[in-house]
Amino acid sequence: MNRLLVVGVSVVLAASCGGGDDDSAGTTPDERPVNTEAPADSPAATEPESESESTTAPTGGGSASGDDVVSGIGSASLTIGGTTYYFGETSAPAPQCKPDLFGVFLVNLPMVDADGTEAASGGRFALTLLRDGVDADEVDQLPEASVTIEALDEEWIASEEAIQNFNLDAGTSQIDSYTIDGNTASGSATFYEQSSYYAFLGGSADSVTTAPGTFEVTCRG
Repeated sequence: MNRLLVVGVSVVLAASCGGGDDDSAGTTPDERPVNTEAPADSPAATEPESESESTTAPTGGGSASGDDVVSGIGSASLTIGGTTYYFGETSAPAPQCKPDLFGVFLVNLPMVDADGTEAASGGRFALTLLRDGVDADEVDQLPEASVTIEALDEEWIASEEAIQNFNLDAGTSQIDSYTIDGNTASGSATFYEQSSYYAFLGGSADSVTTAPGTFEVTCRG
C-alpha cells in the first residue's frame, strides 16, 4: 500500500536493534504514529502560537530547528545519534516542501550546510506526514522518513512499511510522534540503517543498526 521512501537515511530515536535483538519493549507492529495536530475547529488550533506546546523531544544529543537554514522553498533539520544535518533549496533537482498536498505534509530536500549553502557532500531528506483526519488508505500513504548521507555512505529509514517488507523487529523503523502546525512540522522517529540490514542478512553483523532521531521542517513556498 504505502510507498517506502528510500531516499536515504541516517538518523534516529531510541529503538530496538533489529535482527535477533528486540529492544523495542512496549512497541507492537500495530502501534500507529501519534498525530498531535489539532483539528481546525478545536480550541488548541486557535491558541496563540506562543502558547502552543511542541511534542518534539530531541533525544539524539542536539536540538533540531527548521529555522536554522533560510531558503526559498523550505528548510529542515534532522538530528540522528547526536549529529544534526540540514536540508534546503539548492541546485539539486526537484526540491519539494508541500505542507498540505491533499492532506499530506510532503518534503524532499537536498542536504545543505548550516548556513544554507549547498553541502560539499550530497544527501537528501524525505518526509511524509498525514494531517489530522486524513485516512492513510485514501491517500495511500503512511507517515515515514528517510535520509541519505553520501559522505558516510549511509541510508536511514523510518517506516512501518519497512518492518513489513524486510521482516524487521517491531519498533525498529517508524515515525514515533509528530506535530503539524500550519507550514511547520516536527517530530521524532526510530531509524534503521539500510546497509546494516544487508550485513545482518549476510552474517557479517550481529544485528541491524538503529538510532533515534528528531526532525523539524518549515515550508516557505
